[in-house]
Amino acid sequence: MKRNNTHLTTLRKPDSSLAWDTQETLKLMLGYFTPEDNELEDNDHHKQVRDTTIRPLDTPGDKECTREEIQK
Repeated sequence: MKRNNTHLTTLRKPDSSLAWDTQETLKLMLGYFTPEDNELEDNDHHKQVRDTTIRPLDTPGDKECTREEIQK
């Protein structure tokens, strides 16, 4: 049986109270699923990922993309 429920349910906040409405529920979800990016909280894996994404790739034979290639 397929459920077609599109309503968000109430979430429990860190202080154990319940979210009051849909807007508060969405704010809790955003805070949980998209936390602030804080370098001070990085573990070793996060530090490695951050370092890898900062350095430009140096792949032999790479050419600059042309405007036409980007538009396509």
